[in-house]
Amino acid sequence: DAPKYGNDDSRADAIGKAARDGILACFDHYNKLGGASGRRLELTALDDGGDGAKTLANAKSLVDQRKVFAMLGTVGTAAGAQLAPYMVNKRALLFGSVSGAAELHKNPPDRYVFNFRPSVEVEIKRLVYYFTTNRQPQISAKNLALFAQGDDGAGKLDAHGQSAYDAVTSVLDTGFKISKANIVAATHTRGTLDT
Repeated sequence: DAPKYGNDDSRADAIGKAARDGILACFDHYNKLGGASGRRLELTALDDGGDGAKTLANAKSLVDQRKVFAMLGTVGTAAGAQLAPYMVNKRALLFGSVSGAAELHKNPPDRYVFNFRPSVEVEIKRLVYYFTTNRQPQISAKNLALFAQGDDGAGKLDAHGQSAYDAVTSVLDTGFKISKANIVAATHTRGTLDT
C-alpha cells in the first residue's frame, strides 16, 4: 500500500487542531471576563476525517440536536462545500472556515458565512499569473498543467480537485485564450504520498 498521511501529521489535521487551540484560548479569555452576556462559551470539536459527508452529519448533529448557533474553524474544501449551503439554510453562523471552496465565496456573500481565506479561484489565478509573468524564467501558459486531488488516480476529481480544475480552466481560457480541450490535467489520490 502507498503510505498515507498519519492523522497527527496531516496538514488538515494540524490546521484543525491549531484552529481548535486558538478558539479555546479565545473562549477561555472571554469566559474569565464573564462570558458572552453572562453565558459561558463552550467548544465542541468533532473530527470529520476530511470527509464532507461526515462534516455535514456532524453539523446536523450540532445544529439540529445540540442547538449550537455557530460553526467555527472548519477545515477543508469538502467541509466548506457541504457546510455553507446547510448553515445558510439553517440561518446559523459559519465563521472562520479554512477553505477556498466556492460555496464560501458567493457574490453577493451569504449573510451567515464569514470566511477569511481567498477562494481557490483567486489563489489559482495569482499562481498562474506568477508563473507566466513574474517568475524568471517565465513559463508559457500553454506549458502549464494541472495535477489535482481526486478520489482515485483514474481521473475522478474530488471537491478540492474540481475547484482547482475549474479555476485553472477559467483563468487559462479568459486570460490566455487556452480552451479546456488544450489543458493537460491529471489526478492523484487524496491523502497519499504515492504520486
